[in-house]
Amino acid sequence: MSRIIPLSILTLFIILSGCHSVPYAEMPVFLKDGVGWHKVRIEGEVNLFRLRILAEGLETLPGNMATRVQAVVYHTNREHLASYYCGAREIYLAHALGGTICFDASAIIAKKDIYHEVAHLYEAGLSRQIAKEWAALSGDIYRPNYRDFYGNYHEFGVVDAYGLVNAREDIAVTVQEIYNYCADGDNKLAFAISRFTPENKGKMLRKLKILLETEMIDQEKHDKVKVLCEN
Repeated sequence: MSRIIPLSILTLFIILSGCHSVPYAEMPVFLKDGVGWHKVRIEGEVNLFRLRILAEGLETLPGNMATRVQAVVYHTNREHLASYYCGAREIYLAHALGGTICFDASAIIAKKDIYHEVAHLYEAGLSRQIAKEWAALSGDIYRPNYRDFYGNYHEFGVVDAYGLVNAREDIAVTVQEIYNYCADGDNKLAFAISRFTPENKGKMLRKLKILLETEMIDQEKHDKVKVLCEN
């Protein structure tokens, strides 16, 4: 069954025209998540490839996370993207806030980017302040110059260098790589954890428990990653 139900003639045009982007569009579509179907407003430079990646990413995620996505914006104008956040933030590849995910349409978007941004939306909507718990577990590891640590980020107990930005980014990249590993067969997570110190493996086990308790991952994914931490 198709993961996308088009709701407009414009959507049909996109499908028939292949991956050629429509310069600007606004339309509602129904996307399948881990439980059922929900409506998402799509805005910007849309094509079938972007819709497919979005649909596959949301379908992989549990429904409680995927349904936090109300709108997705694809745009090459970063000032336009920043306007969604009162101009207070510089937009790079993507950002998520208040039910909306924005992507720079000049970049190639992958499923891992969907996982990452949905994790932000979900974490921001939790009553439990897991970023504070996460930061307390991590210790003094976060730093703005994360790009300087691409070769040795694992020494800090994170699964991607971008996780060194702050606790919220650390949570998002951890969720991203767990789904990359468990659902898509990417071994980056396994490689990073294999190079963790015993102390950082212990911290990862406690972080996995947080993700399980907040339903960002299920028991199966928790157990699969737990094995990596215990080896």
